[in-house]
Amino acid sequence: MSTPLISIFTPVYNHEIYLDDYFKSIIKQTYKNIELILIDDASTDNSLMVIEKWLPKLEKRFENLTFISRKENKGLIFNCNESIALANGKYFTGFASDDVMFESNIEEKVTYLERNPDKAMVCSDVYYGVSLSSKKYTSHNPKIFENNIFQKLVNNGNMIYAPSVVLRKKVLEEIGGYNTKYTFEDYPTWLEITYRYEIGYIKKPLVFYRLSPNSLSRDVAKFKIMIDSHMQILLDMESMYKVDISKGINSLYTKASIFFFLNDMKFYREYRKKVTKININLTIIEILIKFRGTPKLYSFFIETKANIKDRIKFIMGI
Repeated sequence: MSTPLISIFTPVYNHEIYLDDYFKSIIKQTYKNIELILIDDASTDNSLMVIEKWLPKLEKRFENLTFISRKENKGLIFNCNESIALANGKYFTGFASDDVMFESNIEEKVTYLERNPDKAMVCSDVYYGVSLSSKKYTSHNPKIFENNIFQKLVNNGNMIYAPSVVLRKKVLEEIGGYNTKYTFEDYPTWLEITYRYEIGYIKKPLVFYRLSPNSLSRDVAKFKIMIDSHMQILLDMESMYKVDISKGINSLYTKASIFFFLNDMKFYREYRKKVTKININLTIIEILIKFRGTPKLYSFFIETKANIKDRIKFIMGI
């Protein structure tokens, strides 16, 4: 089998404490024909020093290495689009500098795409957590990735983990790169791709998706901005592709209600009014509210609250 070039793009912003793990993981990839595009987006910590320490090893390992150190922060989506223009690979993956690849990640995904030329991209299961030592495995039912995946993404939100994705570069170019209209880059990209093409899925955890302190401490105001941006994406999908977004809106408001119950009761009440069909997760939350005065039940909830918050944030992709 041929071994075409794949481009790994990694944006770096204040990830000095994670960079060693990240670099070790990409250097150990069993697939050899890799180029690395590394952009430090004006980090204010010691990320640049860590990168410079690793540069000799990176230059030795990779076929091509592009390193850009910015003096002014440009933001993730700007850097993502620049990386597409810089990439020479047949395949492309955007991989955050706080995540980790397992050794066969690139090889298994390039092999899959080489054997399945009808697939525009492939994703996989992941481990997730704050640290590798506390990682948890998350998996999908493979049937989710059959038939109308576009509609499933509309109905359920973003169920594709960004660091698990490898794409054909030409597909990214065909859809015009990453959309600059929204506050996040991955979900609208998967929607555009699945509307036009088929995608593949490997039921195996090939990457570690880190829940960093920055994501775990996301404040309520920023979360609300994310919810509003998600809503705008759904409205745009409805306008452009005449797709039914009613289930997607209800799912979004349900997740928002759960998150705000855990963080801000004012917003919980606001979003709860918008939920048209109650699901089991929201029912459990409302039972907890009703029986808040029951010491045992509420004590159990308080003890598990942190884990619930982490899981909701992971599901929401933040």
